[in-house]
Amino acid sequence: MIADWMVYAMLLGGYSGVAALALEPVLVSRRMPRRLAWGAALAAAAVLPVLVALRPVALAPESAGSEELPTMAAGGPVMAPLAGGWSVDQGLLLAWGLVSLTIVAIIAASAFQLHRAGLRSRETVVDGEAVALTDDLGPGARCFGSPRIVIPQWLLSIDAVRRELLVRHEREHVRAGDPYLLVASLAALAAMPWNPALWFIARRLRSALELDCDARVLAGGGNVAEYGELLLTVAASRRAPRLAAYLAFASSPSPLERRIRAMTTSRPSLGTLRQLSLGSVVLAAAIAACEARRPEPLAPVTSYVVADGRATASTAPTGAQADTIRGRLSNEVHMRVPAPTLSGNANDPLVIVYDAEGKVVLTGRLGAKTGNGAPALDSIPFPAEAIASVDVIKSGALLPPEAKGGLIRVVLKPELTLPRKGASSAPESVELLRLRQAATPTTEEMLVIVSDANGRELLRKTLTSAGPDAADAALQALPIDVESIARVDVSKVPAGAPSTAPSTIRVTLKAGAGLQRARQERRESR
Repeated sequence: MIADWMVYAMLLGGYSGVAALALEPVLVSRRMPRRLAWGAALAAAAVLPVLVALRPVALAPESAGSEELPTMAAGGPVMAPLAGGWSVDQGLLLAWGLVSLTIVAIIAASAFQLHRAGLRSRETVVDGEAVALTDDLGPGARCFGSPRIVIPQWLLSIDAVRRELLVRHEREHVRAGDPYLLVASLAALAAMPWNPALWFIARRLRSALELDCDARVLAGGGNVAEYGELLLTVAASRRAPRLAAYLAFASSPSPLERRIRAMTTSRPSLGTLRQLSLGSVVLAAAIAACEARRPEPLAPVTSYVVADGRATASTAPTGAQADTIRGRLSNEVHMRVPAPTLSGNANDPLVIVYDAEGKVVLTGRLGAKTGNGAPALDSIPFPAEAIASVDVIKSGALLPPEAKGGLIRVVLKPELTLPRKGASSAPESVELLRLRQAATPTTEEMLVIVSDANGRELLRKTLTSAGPDAADAALQALPIDVESIARVDVSKVPAGAPSTAPSTIRVTLKAGAGLQRARQERRESR
């Protein structure tokens, strides 16, 4: 599970990096800061995987049921032997923790060095700006401490024009909040040191911060030649970078040649076609990131079982228990669900309805469509009082591939289980079950209206229901084939309610289907 999530995080980082690469030239041509693209890429690569890992997903609840049903029964929970030794996930977590701790230690050592350098520094004013003069650390800008700008003493000896440009450069870093973005990128690397895409994004972000700062300095009236010579002077005189330099923004990994080229080259003017092409790349990367299959959450929210007015938190199964449950559910799905149902869209939740004896009376998928486009199972065709329990399983770790969209298991009460014709245990269609349910003897009379697929009324008949076989009698009295039914709508009059109108059953036939004339004539002759 950890490995899947790490691969997913690297994919998101890769897509974010590609989108930022395509967006950067568009921003430059429109005189917008480059850091917008790379800051957004850093946030997407570091934050989105965490949100996916912590998203709420219900776990499989413990529920009562027969031994035949693939659930963890309340009287006998599934007990599977735990795997011994180290697992791949445990090894990855150990390596991850060690590398992250190492990077955190390096950052802490850098912060301590910067703090000590600040204590030994001398505060002064250079070109109207308060700065901290150090022995050899800098030039740079830090996100904490006062003053924020750090300059080594040897830079005081350069000419006034270049020194003023240097101070202005560091002032722009402070005003734009660049040191905070630098620390955020280091924190992201410490959190996910195994993500190469994140290292690439952090490096490009740091380079973008320097290039944007150069652009702001020159836009404020800086001379390109003097500023270029300043960069060369600082690069030639820079000491070997220490850890503190990274937190102080005093060690830039941006190639000097790239910065000088950016200053001396005119800003590119992208044509409409090229901008659209780059925008298409950004959009494609965003769509690919959204379509990437999300792994199972690392810390899902536990679901609750509500029964008899009490809510009981379900327990999260171990990895071995999840494998056992998934195997039992897979056998149940393959042995008891018809192949046409399984051939549907696996992202649609699979519904299995059992009677009180554990026999399957109905299967289907929520969201599936019939031949004429009508919902095949838009609701469970049973009254609420007929349902004994409902189990909803959404955790992919427990589901077979055919039910990856979720599994809904409905168990009916013994006294309200709908009658089934014959001894066959094969599931009956939704339409037949709706019609059988509608014909149960809760009222004396029922008005049946049969219409074709275009809404044209074909038959209107009043039936009288009485006795335990009323459902079968009502079905046999209609000159229609059950296979030709597309939809059944029932409007029942509650038992005991004063009403002169009978219950109404509206039957809609499939396209091209009609009444069975011979059968109708026989019924009318009687």
